[in-house]
Amino acid sequence: MRSPVVVNSFISTVGDKSGGKRFDLASDGLQIFENRLKSLNIAPEIARLIVGRHTDFGYSKGKTIFRAGAPVDMLYCVQRGLVDLYAPTADSSHVLVKIAGPGDLLGNMDFGAEQEQSHHVWDARARSNCQIALISREHIAGTLQTMRHELLIQYFDRINTERSQLMNRWVRFIGLDYRRRLELVIEELAERFGVVEARGTLLTPEFSHSDFAEMIAASRPLVSKLIAELVDRGFLIQQGRQYIVQTKFIRPPIPLPSLSRRRFDPVRDAKMIASRHPAIRPQ
Repeated sequence: MRSPVVVNSFISTVGDKSGGKRFDLASDGLQIFENRLKSLNIAPEIARLIVGRHTDFGYSKGKTIFRAGAPVDMLYCVQRGLVDLYAPTADSSHVLVKIAGPGDLLGNMDFGAEQEQSHHVWDARARSNCQIALISREHIAGTLQTMRHELLIQYFDRINTERSQLMNRWVRFIGLDYRRRLELVIEELAERFGVVEARGTLLTPEFSHSDFAEMIAASRPLVSKLIAELVDRGFLIQQGRQYIVQTKFIRPPIPLPSLSRRRFDPVRDAKMIASRHPAIRPQ
């Protein structure tokens, strides 16, 4: 059986007052999700309505939250804890697609036209004890219908941008050798899990060599060898089962465009569409 490989380790985290990263605060995940909705130009009162009606469920470490193929009638938002998302493959192995944290939504959905309803395409498994808020899709759809159309266009534009970034990351990842894959994964974990300290950025969760092997589709002995090389180079400092990434090795993330700076202009946007698609002409 092949080892799993991480496709995307984009992880949202929560900061406590001491500057550390916390994943066990039950109310923070929905607040992060609400703030993200506001950053997409969704009115605060609408964002509050979306997260205001939910049902909470708790899952212990290792428990399955849902499986690929299960019907999707609810939106799953992580309130606390961490969740692994796996994509099953034809040979009964799986791909570690994402590690979700507080404020993250779980899974992609299959919107096949021939099906009466959408289905999950990934398995979700609790990486730690976690709490999940379930919000009905019917409630979200009804609330979003109160938004102005131009803001909905900006919202979907942002979603498209994020998905494009994920695809770009995957294309880069599969073209890398094992050493660079490991460096990339550690950089992403440091960006989202890291706490800055005097020696660099501390990864607050503990990751074993087997964890890293899952993330880059390599054997555990090879990962152990690569980590030893990264420590020798000064890329990593090992502190028990935790790691510190030296600041000079962390690359800044690619920023997403700020939607608040771009206002909807029907005439301008019609001209832009016509210039990109000659078959479409503004009326």
